[in-house]
Amino acid sequence: MDLNALLSNPPTLHVDRFGQPTSWRVSDDLLHALDDALVEGATTLETGAGLSTILFAIRGCHHTAVVPDGGQAERITGWCRDNGISTDRLHFVLEPSETALPTLTSDPLDVVLIDGAHGFPAPFLDWYYAGRRLKVGGTLLIDDTQIWTGAVLRDFVATETQWRIIGGRRFEFAVARRVSEGPVGEWAAQPYTVRHSFVPNSPSLVHKTIGTGANLWRDARAALRLVRRGELEQLRAKIQSR
Repeated sequence: MDLNALLSNPPTLHVDRFGQPTSWRVSDDLLHALDDALVEGATTLETGAGLSTILFAIRGCHHTAVVPDGGQAERITGWCRDNGISTDRLHFVLEPSETALPTLTSDPLDVVLIDGAHGFPAPFLDWYYAGRRLKVGGTLLIDDTQIWTGAVLRDFVATETQWRIIGGRRFEFAVARRVSEGPVGEWAAQPYTVRHSFVPNSPSLVHKTIGTGANLWRDARAALRLVRRGELEQLRAKIQSR
């Protein structure tokens, strides 16, 4: 079986809050992007589970699905069994991701899909614990960027030098590639955080830049223009000149 065969007759794998079968499946476009990123034998992880989990199994990945729903795991493995798809390399961790991810092995990953809980701060924790395990050259997929948490995570990743956005749809999902390693860093080294910060009465990057007194708002506007244009070197030079 391949992705096209899966999409021709996709199973219903979820249940709603009333216990009725439903489908909260990822989009065809995301599945195609995921399929492009996978190779047999890759080490992969996702938060959440569904059609994507079946695709990881079809492609022969050493895959971990972190999902706190044993019934969903059983439906996925049952469907795979009935359709001749091996689940020998498929492992479910039946816990919330915020509980499970900090305890898992830190082995490097080739692909990570973030599509578990979407309430604050779940996607950020998923990225912090799983996304940063990606090898250089590995692929990160963030689903549901129409939701505020997904959009913020995408926009944050897009400004970090360790990452490069390589695909996606703005109000649906994003695909990023890990291009270098390094620490998360303090807030002043994060362009997205700087761009959305204003910290008066603090010896912070923003406060040092905007100054005080009669020139406060003029300097604030000038600093924000530099930040929005991503001209952080000019911003640092301005700070150092004070």
